[in-house]
Amino acid sequence: MSEILEQLTLDHTFYYEFAIFAAVFVFLSRSFFKPFLAHLESRFERTVKDKETATQMMVSVTEKVKEYEASIQSARREAQALVQKIIQTAKLKESEILAQAREESRKRIQESLVSLNQEKSLIRAQVKTEVEQLANTLTERILAK
Repeated sequence: MSEILEQLTLDHTFYYEFAIFAAVFVFLSRSFFKPFLAHLESRFERTVKDKETATQMMVSVTEKVKEYEASIQSARREAQALVQKIIQTAKLKESEILAQAREESRKRIQESLVSLNQEKSLIRAQVKTEVEQLANTLTERILAK
């Protein structure tokens, strides 16, 4: 085995170098590598947590958007129903007003017809009396000649 070590040119300094390497490795491991690895691990966990949080937030936002869209649709339906109800009420009011106007027109026409018939009767009576008076006057004039 010493022949192998001689061929590799390994002498007693190898053990010193190995001990120094091991001491430096342990020192660096505790003071640098472990904190660095812990930092990388915490960074990875934060990244994963942030991604999960972002995913949850996206799901939440999507749900809220769906809720808001449903709420808007519901409000639109209610507004449309209200508009239809207002239009229906306006049409009903319009038909009532037209019916009242027709009834009032019918009454006025009826009153006018009654008034015209009364005037017609009065005028006939006046004409009849005037005709009789004219006839009497003419008869008297003719007889007086």
